[in-house]
Amino acid sequence: MSGFTDYHAHFVYGVDDGARTREEMFAMLDAAAADGVTRLFATSHSTPGMEPFPRDVYQRHLDFARAYCAEKGYDLMLESGSELLYTPAAAYAAAEHSLITLGSTDWVLLEFVPDVAAAEVETALRQITGSGYRVLLAHIERYPRLARSGALPRLKEQYGIRCQVNAATVLEGGFFQRRKLDRWLKDGLVDAISSDAHNCTTRATRMQAAYERLAGGAEKLGALSSPYIAPMVKRLPETVRFREVMLTGFRQVYDEKKTEQFSALTLRLPGGQHYVTFRGTDDTIVGWKEDCLLTVMDEIPAQRDAVEYLTWAASVYPGKIAVGGHSKGGNLAMYAAAMVPESVQERIGNIYNNDGPGFQEKILQTEGYRRIKPRIKTILSQNAMVGTLLWNDCDYTVVKSTAALLGAHDGFTWETTPTSFVRCENLSPSARAFDRAMEEVLVGMSMAERQEFIEDFFGTLTATGAVTLSDLSARMLRETLRFARAVHQEPSLHKMVNETLEAMAKGYAAERNWSLSRLKLPANPLRRKSAQKEKEE
Repeated sequence: MSGFTDYHAHFVYGVDDGARTREEMFAMLDAAAADGVTRLFATSHSTPGMEPFPRDVYQRHLDFARAYCAEKGYDLMLESGSELLYTPAAAYAAAEHSLITLGSTDWVLLEFVPDVAAAEVETALRQITGSGYRVLLAHIERYPRLARSGALPRLKEQYGIRCQVNAATVLEGGFFQRRKLDRWLKDGLVDAISSDAHNCTTRATRMQAAYERLAGGAEKLGALSSPYIAPMVKRLPETVRFREVMLTGFRQVYDEKKTEQFSALTLRLPGGQHYVTFRGTDDTIVGWKEDCLLTVMDEIPAQRDAVEYLTWAASVYPGKIAVGGHSKGGNLAMYAAAMVPESVQERIGNIYNNDGPGFQEKILQTEGYRRIKPRIKTILSQNAMVGTLLWNDCDYTVVKSTAALLGAHDGFTWETTPTSFVRCENLSPSARAFDRAMEEVLVGMSMAERQEFIEDFFGTLTATGAVTLSDLSARMLRETLRFARAVHQEPSLHKMVNETLEAMAKGYAAERNWSLSRLKLPANPLRRKSAQKEKEE
């Protein structure tokens, strides 16, 4: 029998917070079979010393599941088990050899409360393994104190434990969580990926996608999280359009001291033309903040490198040169094309700016920029919040996106036909509102004030736990506003942060035809105090 083994799933209905009905259980089994799972453990929750585990109900419903799989002809072996939450009573149950194991093995799937300390984990392991059990530690990514302690490698070696990570963490984890996972994989600390499936929607199986992500190495691409990037790149040589394209001239610079992240690549196209492309930022909020720092620096290090690279490319590669990039890469493409010598500019064809930020006003007045301006092709997402930053006096095309707010910056959300983008007439209400708010904030500010605003604004976004652009859902936007209003009480730059966030919220509601009450935004204490003062006067 081949396929995936899923050691952690809650598909037995009517026992815990997993499947609620027999029909939902059957749907989860359908999904597991379609996902390539061939061995599936029914690990309903159990907590020694608390509520007794409903063994009769569990076994009866597990039998229903086995009969269903047999009827469907699925190559899917269903095994019994439990996700055991550690309590002091678990030690007594272990001593009495009454813990529920994974199938007929001596392994137990053990979980802890999220804030568990390393010392408590070690006590539990000593107790349970000392009674003859072996431990598979459930979703190790959920224990931040254990991770920070650095004790996991020692515990793994000393007690012979195995460690499991949820598929959702592989596919959806934020930037720092992915960095941690990448390190664990490199150190050999992850022994199994499991679904921890509870339903077919919010907590579905997705085993195949998780293993493809790991096998393809897409997790190394940072937080730009589409699982299709690595497979797509590998298949490009098989296509008619791209099979004769040659990649050359790769250069990368990463300097933490300079706060510099720069990459460039030249594509040699079949007709003899060359395309110089600059890498943008990923979908982390840190990356977006880097874009915003363009408002306070005359020239960032990556811009200097872009000018040097384009000048070098022009000296090496003959013929016409196109230039482009996404996000910061789009800004680098325009800046490099504007700042290279005029002799190089004469060889530049189109300059493609894909949702990249603009410039400070003085750049737009330079002779170099004016010469290349007619050749700039700017594409903005309908929900653009990066591409509208700063000033760009070029015409632009708006394309439709499937994502809202900052998530629309990800090019994988842009809708296409077989030959072109799906266009929109104008930016969305949220994008226009954010553009107006940012322009009002930046106009008239000194460079020091701009920097303070950027630090304050992004500090507010990240303080609630958001790491990536996709984290900024309607729920996270509410939390961000709630936090902002709790800590920013005095009117100044802090007031601008609140107003900018409110503009985002209003635009988000408007494009969905919601009332603001549906977003359930928290009351603004500044306005409340102001209204009270006016009433008293």
